[in-house]
Amino acid sequence: MAVTIALPEPIEQQLRRAWGNLDRKALEVLAIEGYRAEALSAGQVAELLGLSVIETEAFLKERGIDLRLTIEDFDLIFVPKLCEMHQFSGDLPHHSHPQLKRAGRWRIGIVCQLLRL
Repeated sequence: MAVTIALPEPIEQQLRRAWGNLDRKALEVLAIEGYRAEALSAGQVAELLGLSVIETEAFLKERGIDLRLTIEDFDLIFVPKLCEMHQFSGDLPHHSHPQLKRAGRWRIGIVCQLLRL
């Protein structure tokens, strides 16, 4: 989706001198405000801005905002990367106990198994 903002030319020029890329700045402001309002997760901010988790944390900290990671962020960011790093396929490593998933604690199982590798 594209969003267009109409600015008087003198204001646009002034903001471009101060900030450079106004498209990027508008996207950053949208991401920051969405995150502050808890309308966006950290993973969504990272995706929106094309940043890694570490870059997102630094981006938010530079603006005085603490990183809040949700279970959804964990699923979106960490689980695929951890599984990829250790050549696991699917949602769970092949040796995960099925009861971990049913109990809603399979993420802990993945992390514990990966830490043992």
